[in-house]
Amino acid sequence: VPVHREEQQAELTDAERDTLGEVGNICMATAATALSAMLGHPVAITTPRVAVVSADEAREGLAWPAVLVLIDYTEGLEGRSVFVIGTGDASVVADVMM
Repeated sequence: VPVHREEQQAELTDAERDTLGEVGNICMATAATALSAMLGHPVAITTPRVAVVSADEAREGLAWPAVLVLIDYTEGLEGRSVFVIGTGDASVVADVMM
């Protein structure tokens, strides 16, 4: 779960890292449940890794081209989640849905 901070990069406390990991885990578990229902197949998730990275570092770590979904938080947290899936994987999902 990349975290972007405008100010100079700072390390996360253990509590911040645990909280962000738990939020990521809840978000991905919910997405996996919805995707599993749509596809009629089980969907597995892995434990998220939390790190502070720059926007450029986050972009470099992704396979392009990709499908990108931005989800703004509306309450409780400030920020957004970003869901990225490679076009190959997105094609597989689309094929299974058809």
